[in-house]
Amino acid sequence: MNIVLKELGKIGNWTSNLGEKKRSSVRVFLYCLVFLAGMYYACIPIPVHLLYKCLIGVVLIGLIIVFTLPSHLETPRFSKFFVTLWYLFSFSELISAIFVSVEYYPMSLIFLVAFPLLFLSWNSRKDYDSLFYEVAIAGNICILLFLIISIFLSPIKDTAYTGITGNPNSVGQWMAFGFPLIWLLFQSSNKQNIWWQILYCSELGLICLFIIMARGRTALLTVAIGALFGIVSTVKARNHKIILRFKRFVLVVGCSVLVVFASWLINQHLSPYLNSVVHDYIPFSQMETDSSQEGNGFKENSESENMLYSCSKALERFFIRIVGKDKQTEKFEDYSSGRSGIWIEAIHRSNWLGHPSREHIITRRNGDVGNNTHNTVLQRIYDNGIISGILFLVMIIASFISFLSRSMSLKKTSVINRFCLIVHASFLTMSLVTSLTLPFIYLLEFLYYLTYAVLFDGGKVHAE
Repeated sequence: MNIVLKELGKIGNWTSNLGEKKRSSVRVFLYCLVFLAGMYYACIPIPVHLLYKCLIGVVLIGLIIVFTLPSHLETPRFSKFFVTLWYLFSFSELISAIFVSVEYYPMSLIFLVAFPLLFLSWNSRKDYDSLFYEVAIAGNICILLFLIISIFLSPIKDTAYTGITGNPNSVGQWMAFGFPLIWLLFQSSNKQNIWWQILYCSELGLICLFIIMARGRTALLTVAIGALFGIVSTVKARNHKIILRFKRFVLVVGCSVLVVFASWLINQHLSPYLNSVVHDYIPFSQMETDSSQEGNGFKENSESENMLYSCSKALERFFIRIVGKDKQTEKFEDYSSGRSGIWIEAIHRSNWLGHPSREHIITRRNGDVGNNTHNTVLQRIYDNGIISGILFLVMIIASFISFLSRSMSLKKTSVINRFCLIVHASFLTMSLVTSLTLPFIYLLEFLYYLTYAVLFDGGKVHAE
């Protein structure tokens, strides 16, 4: 172990010559590349093999580690409980790769080597607030790109909004990824210029708009649960100057509402033209064309009446989607879009070592759904076996309880603990109905695993 630390220290000493400010900029850039790669996979319909996605992710994580390591590494004091859980789960995935399918090798090695080395580099520095802030800045750059490009190029119509991804579910996943990051930046902007708070609050407003337009039940529940834990933990941590904070909050929200309203106007009046231009020059774009105004839900009335009618119809369709009135029956099987049938079939087919991806799940309602169980724990069981799934379940519950305890029990809890709690609450919520097993594709999952750097260190993130 000492030899490994010594060699890693040499790498850290070499990059330290650049200066911490430059190294921080490089890390932000590398995190941006991780997130932009995820955006590419979601938006460009050119298939990229999972192996290449893993290789790209590993190379970027390796470079992040190189530019994170300090010049001197001491023997780490890891949390035995979480380190043991992590490696037991990782080895279970490796065993599945050995006996079931070699396709599981890349991710098992990422869990065994790449993430732990990243955690080691973070634990050696212990400046978790700065490191997570860099991740938030990088993620927010990509979220801003996603929001702005979607507003200008993808018209909001009567159908579920797909943004630049061509898939409303993907829009919801991006909004769930962006919410914790923007929340962290908003919390960190209290001592900055008020314009930063207006920017972050405006993004939160646009996230709500996109979720409503995409009619994303999963995204709505995920962001709502994350927001609930964020509000409760923040109120508990900051019980002073409530009136002053409330006045500032009202000002920020008022300005943000105007930004969201302006974004809606831009989308309705400018995006149809720009969308057609994009399709003329970029034929592989996934964005829906806007060949007619029929789908926009507008009547031949004044502009203000069109706006009111469009907003009311969008909210009406969102409500219909949420309560399940768009389904053929009121049965849970239909409300869950067939997920309950998929879960039952996945449980029936569970075994000790898992299944290769070529063995598909077939249900009566949905037919062939591939190997997608639409539940993260069940996906672990189906892919890597019962033991792997149980270990993963114990790991996510224990980590959530750990952050919940720290965020609620400290007299003045840290922003990072509250941020990690929001990420874990969001991940748990989305995991119930989505298979989050590819961190370089599902970026909320990538955030989730980053928080284990804190848990590996015993989670000793103290008051801010």
